Amino acid sequence: MDLSALYLDISKDTMYCEAPKSRERRSAQTVMYHILRGLVGVLAPILSFTADEVYEAMPGSKEASVHLTDLPRLPEVGVDVTAWDRLFVLREMVAKVLERARAAGQIGQSLEADIALHGNFSPKALIGDLDVDLAKFFIVSHVDFRPPADVGGDVVDIPGVGTIAVTMSPARGRKCGRCWQYREEVAQEGGLCARCEDVIDGLAPAEAATI
Repeated sequence: MDLSALYLDISKDTMYCEAPKSRERRSAQTVMYHILRGLVGVLAPILSFTADEVYEAMPGSKEASVHLTDLPRLPEVGVDVTAWDRLFVLREMVAKVLERARAAGQIGQSLEADIALHGNFSPKALIGDLDVDLAKFFIVSHVDFRPPADVGGDVVDIPGVGTIAVTMSPARGRKCGRCWQYREEVAQEGGLCARCEDVIDGLAPAEAATI
């Protein structure tokens, strides 16, 4: 569930819309490769033939069979787990706000929304040292930090940060015809945002024709 409902869902924009050789997209591909390699290794003793077929189709230099490899070990990675815990608690509340707006007919998909986070806290206190785009993390078009106000909204208490009120508004700007995010620089409906224009401009003609 965490893989399909969280990581892969959050990574769709990076995989589909960033430049093919960009750091963001290559990083996501690398993570997915290691996840797949780990799953194949763990499942090999149970689903021996299926795991071997998947392993054979994986890119890169490798053994003749997954059954000739060692069981995968988790690498030592310096990750601020506490910061991720804070963000996932907040993401659950954002998801509730978006679902309520969807049920009320205010939005269709989540990219049609902007999220505002109200409270006496700094973005650094919430995110820590993580390099994370909250708009991508919540799958919305914009995320704004605002001071506390009598705005209503849903309130969540984040340990180490304090109380955050979450509100939603229709996304500002127009819908990009490529990534579907709403951006103020999109000149007309179906036009491209600045990021997508840069990506298309950097592609060879044959590549651009397939985007």
